[in-house]
Amino acid sequence: YSEDEQKLVFSDTPSQFYLARFLSVELEEYEHFSKGIIQFLCPTPYQYAGEIVVPITEEQRDIQVVGQVPVFWTLHARIETRTSQFEIRNQHGEKLILQHQFLENDVIEIDAGKRAIYLNRDARISLLSFESRWFPLRPGVNILSVSAPSTITYQNIYF
Repeated sequence: YSEDEQKLVFSDTPSQFYLARFLSVELEEYEHFSKGIIQFLCPTPYQYAGEIVVPITEEQRDIQVVGQVPVFWTLHARIETRTSQFEIRNQHGEKLILQHQFLENDVIEIDAGKRAIYLNRDARISLLSFESRWFPLRPGVNILSVSAPSTITYQNIYF
């Protein structure tokens, strides 16, 4: 039991889930079984699919979001050579630019849903340039480019 939202998975769609909070249970007990109603609250009315991890190089990459709702993403990048900037952008001109004297093997993590940036596991939102604009992945084709090899992780979301 938890007060927080947890994954609610049904056996007929085991790769999909809802975020739900347990509310109550009413059971009629019989000799060998129980019959009743279990109530859950789903604060977000969406069905989530499993995580999708997509590698991205410095060349543009098409990412197909088949869900019905814009989704936030996380990014993981390992800097291969010293640089003063890391950038991710989409086909709409939206971009995040991180400015820092990055060293070889520095690890950048971006959580677009939480609007968080980490450098080598330390929170570093101050790396974000003023020209940056947070953006979701939208249903359909998203064309992304990055300035260092990265992986993007997201989930398709359905009504």
